[in-house]
Amino acid sequence: MRLTTTVVVVSLSVSQSVSAQARPPMDTLTRLARIDSAHRDLGRRHGTTTWPGFRPDTIPTVFVLPGRGRALFGWPAGTRSPSGYESIPGHANAYWQRDTTLGAASTAVTVDGHPTAQVVARDLDPVALTATAQHEAFHAFAGVLRRDDRRFGTGENAFDVASYPIFDADNEALFALEGEALRAALVAQSPARRRALARHASAIRRTRHERLAPEFAEFDDASEMNEGLAQYAYHEALRHLAANGPVVWRREASVQLSEEQQRLGTITEDVTQSFRLRYYLTGAGMARLLDLLDGPAWKSTFLARNWTLQTALAHASGLDAPLRATMDTLRRASTFAAATSRTDARLRALRELRQIQADSVLRGPGLLLVLAADSLPSRDFNSCSFDPQNLLQVTPRIRIHTRWWRPCGGAGLNAEFNVPSVHDADAGTIRARIGDTDSVRISIGDAPRTLSRGETVLGAERIVVITPRVSMRVNRADIMRRGDTLLVRPRP
Repeated sequence: MRLTTTVVVVSLSVSQSVSAQARPPMDTLTRLARIDSAHRDLGRRHGTTTWPGFRPDTIPTVFVLPGRGRALFGWPAGTRSPSGYESIPGHANAYWQRDTTLGAASTAVTVDGHPTAQVVARDLDPVALTATAQHEAFHAFAGVLRRDDRRFGTGENAFDVASYPIFDADNEALFALEGEALRAALVAQSPARRRALARHASAIRRTRHERLAPEFAEFDDASEMNEGLAQYAYHEALRHLAANGPVVWRREASVQLSEEQQRLGTITEDVTQSFRLRYYLTGAGMARLLDLLDGPAWKSTFLARNWTLQTALAHASGLDAPLRATMDTLRRASTFAAATSRTDARLRALRELRQIQADSVLRGPGLLLVLAADSLPSRDFNSCSFDPQNLLQVTPRIRIHTRWWRPCGGAGLNAEFNVPSVHDADAGTIRARIGDTDSVRISIGDAPRTLSRGETVLGAERIVVITPRVSMRVNRADIMRRGDTLLVRPRP
């Protein structure tokens, strides 16, 4: 969402008729179609240079006119029309939905299973709306790539907003100095001066985080990864519009970009809005500074190493250069080579042992329960509770729970395992031997059910599976019996 717009609420005149609300506002829709076209043109030409794999031109955009309706553009050609929408005459792959809701937020949403950028059209400022569409498209893009084992796309813990130490004078002073140093680095004229100021900003951040509670330091980093990188896409849109956009837009794009950069030097001074909006500026500022220091290559390294923006900036600015020099010297020493060799051998043995353990869990007697998340939007299950002392990694994405844990997730799934189970996050499956067939009790729709071999029940509701050591409940799922395997596929 745009930095200065979080939730937009407007009032409609009492005299506005219901019939007027119902009609698609064609003049407004035509202007929005031009804005969406500019947004998609930016996406085609600059999306992947803004971020690896980013193609905002392939992501639908819904513009919300509070109190009137929603205009959806860029719907995938050849797919089923979005439910609740009517086509807009004269505009391909564009739809209108009447909606009298007065409040809305610019954010990423899902429309009929398609990740979509939602932009509130408080006014029809074409520059701001085009850039905001890029911001929200980035959120939709990052959400698709979300994985538990990496930072990108994960987002911050929003509950920390309520307890963040905004009345800590030292933290606030250091935060202000950090913003000033970032802004100074961005406007520095010489590469050497820019790198020195970036190093200074990175050192201030590290000093601030050393005294800050870990959960709040993590909140800083995650918020910049979430909103800061999306705002970086916003800034890149302004930069391209100022240089090559429609002629009548260029001056306004340049002004808005300059205003964004100026705010970075005063990030703690605006007390009229949530402090969370700081991270739009610091995250976008660090990303732009990394462009200037290292060029576009930093993004691939950043993703591959699962860095935070602060880690990437510390590396690019040379903050840890003495430490890296020490490590380089150590790596060249024969003792390090010997230690690495021993470690490689130990890790190979550990991988083999973990695979044997996983195979042993699944080879045992009894009915094999397989939960498959491939029909859920998340393509995986969550872990609501588990015993960390009894969790073993087979690979970074495959884990054995050797005793108790509680998976949960879409379709109202709630389960409790008191037997060893294997969770494969890449495949989106949970597998466990749950006991002898005679000890397994199944009910569908509140009625007991015996599932014979080869039988399948599609779209079953209120499924319960109970054994002496396993219980599972799911609102809706396909359930099938294949030999000694009971497959349950929860459905949204």
